[in-house]
Amino acid sequence: KNDFFFISGDVTYLIEGKVFNLKPGDIILINSKELHQAIINNKDATYERIVLWLNRSFLKRLSNDETDLTLCFESPNKKNVLRVSFEKQQNIRLILNKLSSLQNYKGIGYELLYKAYITELMVHINN
Repeated sequence: KNDFFFISGDVTYLIEGKVFNLKPGDIILINSKELHQAIINNKDATYERIVLWLNRSFLKRLSNDETDLTLCFESPNKKNVLRVSFEKQQNIRLILNKLSSLQNYKGIGYELLYKAYITELMVHINN
């Protein structure tokens, strides 16, 4: 599963033949079976994004009977591009920053924090 948060650039995204003109803060969700391609419209504009590759079985292990965190990738009425409010963008960016900061984390409980942040992120996205 591929999940990315678009920050900046002049980019059109093709997913399964559908065209999406991205705006900063868009969240793009692509499952492993979907054909996709980024088209850089203006090479002078910095193309910046945060990409997260998620394993389906990992998301299933984080899920429970009430909440399936893979639905945003697999549901029949799923969306490939989520355009959310500024407040939700800020929440998601904060979680992504926490995930990124784990690269330098030296304390105990790394795995627990990683699972907690991914769970938090995926609950927001599935909502």
